[in-house]
Amino acid sequence: MSTSPAPRASERRLIELIAAHGPLTRAELTELSGIPRRTVSGAAARLLARGLLTQKKTSGCLPDGPRTEEARRRGPTADALHLPDTPGGVLVVLITHEDIAVCEVGPDGRRTPVAKEPFQWWTCTDPAVEVERLLTAVPGRDPVQRVSRMVLGVPQPYRQDHGVTLLGEDVPGYYGIDEYPAWLTTDLAAALSHRFGVPAHVENLINLAALGEASAGAARGRHSVLYLRLGDIVAGAVVVQGHVLRGALGAAGEIGHIRVDPHGMLCACGGRGCLGTVANARHLLDVLRPRYGQDLDLFDVVALAVQGDRTVRGVLTDLGRTVGMAIAGGLLMLNPETVVIDPVLGPATAPVIDGLIEAVHQTLPATLARALTVVPGMRQDDAAFIGGRALADRGKSSARR
Repeated sequence: MSTSPAPRASERRLIELIAAHGPLTRAELTELSGIPRRTVSGAAARLLARGLLTQKKTSGCLPDGPRTEEARRRGPTADALHLPDTPGGVLVVLITHEDIAVCEVGPDGRRTPVAKEPFQWWTCTDPAVEVERLLTAVPGRDPVQRVSRMVLGVPQPYRQDHGVTLLGEDVPGYYGIDEYPAWLTTDLAAALSHRFGVPAHVENLINLAALGEASAGAARGRHSVLYLRLGDIVAGAVVVQGHVLRGALGAAGEIGHIRVDPHGMLCACGGRGCLGTVANARHLLDVLRPRYGQDLDLFDVVALAVQGDRTVRGVLTDLGRTVGMAIAGGLLMLNPETVVIDPVLGPATAPVIDGLIEAVHQTLPATLARALTVVPGMRQDDAAFIGGRALADRGKSSARR
């Protein structure tokens, strides 16, 4: 790893303020930060020298008026500090229920894998420390100089500026977790920005994948997209005109918690018979193992489906049909142009899509059903890395929408 120094607290603060407010003069930074002018000037000089900030003339007022008292006092133009105009690499970190993966995504979308290893988020005490550990383990990798922004994807609904939204109270947590780590309910974006000195964004992993599909995948250029992951888990996300719909608590798209059987299994959210308890991999295997043996796993299911096994393909079609019936009301309300299915089941995704389309035609008006396109997407990690880059490029306005 490079021996260049980590950003000082004053430098991190300047970057945070510029990321939040846009271009600012040194005087404005002094006013907003409360840091002495001499310290601000020194921090700005170091950031300029390392290419983490740029400087150019800028107007003293935004369309809706000046930002600060200093902006009112200065003339029509002044030297202001900006984040670099040409985006550098974006470091995208994806945390799933099984692993953590880090990838650097360039301005052209080219992806450079950094690290990937098994990971249990529920035993992690500080994700920022884990990311730094992964980066420092790679020779020549400098998180400050190599990237202009960071994006972290987490496998739970995430409320911007607040943390993970825990859907259940006083019920067994995911994987039988008795106590969730404290960082889940904190502003991870602020923690990452503070530690690495670059603007940071945090998003639900499924939302990132949906944004990736809408930006450069099967739904590129489509007005509205519903993204679904089916087969191992049940999850969803919605993108409209390039923006993720998050909802009041960041839980928009959590279709796995639609209740379809009031007498069904207890779900982590506290409800019974949620869609995620009857349309996941465990349920799929429970249905098929009496016929194919207790050693049957998801890979075997895919293989049997590809070989044309009618029973397996029928069960997969039922899975798609069950999900389609459960989300019919949402499809009618949103009227999306495209539904993208995560191909976690590989070639066995086809019968799932068939079942979903069948349910759509049974439940929606014929005109809407015919107008809806249902297609398989790319691998979740690939889509999420692309979505992370797209989110970072949209900057503050997208991250807080």
